[in-house]
Amino acid sequence: MWKITKKRGALFILCLINLTNCHIVRVEIIPNRSVSYYESLKLHVFEHWKTKPGDLRQAIVFFHGGGWTGGNWRQFSYHANDLKRLGISGFCAEYTLGKGPHRCVDDAVRAIRYVRNNARSFGVDPNNIWVCGGSSGGHLAIMTAIEGEKVAGVIAFNPVLKSDYIDISPIDLTPITMPPTLILSGDVDYATPVEIAQEFCQAVNGKLIVYKNQKHGFWNYAESRRMYKKTMREMVVFFKQNHY
Repeated sequence: MWKITKKRGALFILCLINLTNCHIVRVEIIPNRSVSYYESLKLHVFEHWKTKPGDLRQAIVFFHGGGWTGGNWRQFSYHANDLKRLGISGFCAEYTLGKGPHRCVDDAVRAIRYVRNNARSFGVDPNNIWVCGGSSGGHLAIMTAIEGEKVAGVIAFNPVLKSDYIDISPIDLTPITMPPTLILSGDVDYATPVEIAQEFCQAVNGKLIVYKNQKHGFWNYAESRRMYKKTMREMVVFFKQNHY
């Protein structure tokens, strides 16, 4: 039996003090692999361990937020990592930052095309590639569909739907034909007002879920585990409702 000596007792108390003052550290999620899809830009791939070339798995390409100037692909690493357990292959995309939203849209389209053109080697169904993003990344996800890329569905978290550039401003391009589209927004999001999301969803026959008392970015894993899990459940339900 372990005896509590004065020395060990002091160490035990010190450990309790440190635990009381500690911060929860976010665990870094590691992708299964990373591949270059255009110049130095990469797709970080999350796939079920049973995935093999020739499979026809559902795929989803993620675009992070950050106002087209910041952020990084890790924003959706938790989403991709959780979805791979359901057999859905996730691709967290890098794209060019700081050179304007038009370049970002071009990169997003390149990312989708790369996944589709290499669907067999990735073990995914080229006809079942979804897109997802948050804020400016949500804008990119929606724009890939508007630009004519054949995507199976769109999921966007508080997306930017109004741009100064009319040719890449989703709300100004309606009415348009969109694949199944789900938008998740907070009702106190002043960066991407829910009223614009409502107008857009009405125009494209999309589904809008509004969360009370939630601000911009409420769905992020780092912001709220509860809201992360809640919005993830809605994603999976939407997949199942649309032939997943």
